[in-house]
Amino acid sequence: MDLFRPTATIEVRPATGADVKFLAERLRHEDVAEIVAASGLKPIIALGQGFVESEQCWVVTYKGEPCAIFGVVESPHVQWARFGRVWLLGTDKVQLWSLTFHKLTALWIRKLSEGYAILGNVVDERQTAHLRWLKRIGFKQIRRYEHYGHLGLPFVELVAFTEEINHV
Repeated sequence: MDLFRPTATIEVRPATGADVKFLAERLRHEDVAEIVAASGLKPIIALGQGFVESEQCWVVTYKGEPCAIFGVVESPHVQWARFGRVWLLGTDKVQLWSLTFHKLTALWIRKLSEGYAILGNVVDERQTAHLRWLKRIGFKQIRRYEHYGHLGLPFVELVAFTEEINHV
């Protein structure tokens, strides 16, 4: 599968500021809920931070329209290894190409892991589909936070070692 043009209707390209604005106004309800629970930020601010802080930030278009944005931000909190925090937020249009989405994101995780020893993130426990998907592509739960973030809701921390990601 081509990482940048996996199908005739799907393209992955570097994200732009215009993509951030477009997507912030159209995010899935569950993605907005997770942003608020974790940070209390408005989607445009959270997406803007992810866009600016990511070493690599990409947008997925479906039939020419942005429908997902993702990236990896180096964590300054891990001193013994290069640790990247991966993130992905999308619109309801992701469901229109869900099978390709799962295959594509598994391949992109490998690309995002380049230069990192570990990838990880903290996910709202209500995001059961996201948690299942992350575990399917090799992430392991290492911690559960009973009270996390702005709203003090349960969140789960997951990590994957690059060596393991490349063998999934």
